[in-house]
Amino acid sequence: MNCRQVADASRAGRPKLKILFITDYAGNAVIGNGLLEHDMHVITKPFGIEAIVSKVLKMIDEVDKLGSRSATG
Repeated sequence: MNCRQVADASRAGRPKLKILFITDYAGNAVIGNGLLEHDMHVITKPFGIEAIVSKVLKMIDEVDKLGSRSATG
């Protein structure tokens, strides 16, 4: 299985699962080919610890904002 197949299989049981791909390919090539679905994100290597922490926190923040909207109506 490649990483996309693992992500798709994981989402079969958890459809709202956030996915973060880490790749050495150009981010635009991955996104431009329509490979990423909703709630799938990509970070390209090399990256510093600050970059991955920022990306993960952004993904968590998106979940928190959606949860807040659902709770308020």
